Amino acid sequence: MAKAYKHDVLHGSSLKCLTNDDSVSSCSVYCGRRSTFLLSNGVLCLTGFIVTSFATFLLVVEGSFVQGSSVEYITLTLATSIIIPGIVTLLSCSAVCFASNRRRLPYLYNTLSMIFSCTVMFEIMVFIFGVGQVVQVEELTIGIVEWSRFIQYYQEEHIRNDLDVIQKELKCCGFKSYKDWDLNPYYSCNSTGYSRCSVPFSCCKLKNAGATCVLGIRNPKITEAELRESIYLDGCLRTSQIWYKYSIILLSISALLMACIQGFFLNFMARYVKNIEKESDDTYRSNSPKNEYSSVLKKDTIVKDKQKPSISYVHMEL
Repeated sequence: MAKAYKHDVLHGSSLKCLTNDDSVSSCSVYCGRRSTFLLSNGVLCLTGFIVTSFATFLLVVEGSFVQGSSVEYITLTLATSIIIPGIVTLLSCSAVCFASNRRRLPYLYNTLSMIFSCTVMFEIMVFIFGVGQVVQVEELTIGIVEWSRFIQYYQEEHIRNDLDVIQKELKCCGFKSYKDWDLNPYYSCNSTGYSRCSVPFSCCKLKNAGATCVLGIRNPKITEAELRESIYLDGCLRTSQIWYKYSIILLSISALLMACIQGFFLNFMARYVKNIEKESDDTYRSNSPKNEYSSVLKKDTIVKDKQKPSISYVHMEL
C-alpha cells in the first residue's frame, strides 16, 4: 500500500504540484525549475538543428567544387560525422519534449546518459581529427586536379561548366593566378583569334560584368590596378586552401560546441531528476498513509481526553 502510494507521488503529472498543501512559493519554484529544464532542452535542440544544417550545407557545397580529392574526403567525413550526432540530438530533444513528466524522466535520463556519453566522445574525436587535418590542407590541395588540363580543354562543355562554377563561387581566376589562362590556345596572347589575351567570363567581377571585362584584359599595357578592378587576380589554389581550412575549422568547432552543450544539458538533467526524486521522497514521508493514520489517532486521543469528565478533589475536614 505504502509502496504504491509512493509510486503515485513520484509518477504524478508534472503540471501539478505534488500535494494540495504545497504553498504558492513551492509551486513557483517547481514550475520555474521545469521551465528552465525545457528551455535548456530547446537550446540544445536549436543548436543541433543549426549545426546539422551547417554540416549538410558544407556536404553539398564541397561536393560540387572538386570531386575525387583527398581534402574533399576529409571535409565530407567531418560533415557526415557531425550530421549523425546532430540527428541523434534532435531525436533526443524530441523524446524529452514528449516525455517531460515525472513518469518517464528517470528512465529517459538513463537512456540519454548512454547516448550522449557516446556522442560526446565521438564529437571530441572528430574535433581532434579536424584540427590535425588543418595543417595538411596545403599539401593535399596541390593535387586536387590537373588544372593545366582543365585550362587547355576549357572549351569542352563539362569542363567549362565545372571550372566556371569554381571560379565564380571561390572568386578566383586560374590555378595559381589569372596568367594561367595563357595555357589555353584560345586565350593565349599568341593566338590570332578575337579572344587572345583574355580570360573566361567567370573570372570577371560582377560589378564589371560585360564583354569588355574579359576581352584583351591580359594585354601587357593594362596595369595590375586596372586588372584588379575588372577580374579576380588570385588563383583558385590559394582560395580553395583558405576555403577548406575554414570549412574544417568550423566543422571541428561545431563538433566541440555540440559536445559541450550536450554535456551541460546532461548535467542539468541529472540535477533536475535528482531534485524531483528528493521532493517525491519528502512528500511521501510527510503524506504517507501511515503518517496520516498516526495523525488521525493522535487527534482522536486529544478529543477523547477533552471529553473525559474532570475529577475534582474536595478537601473534607474531619
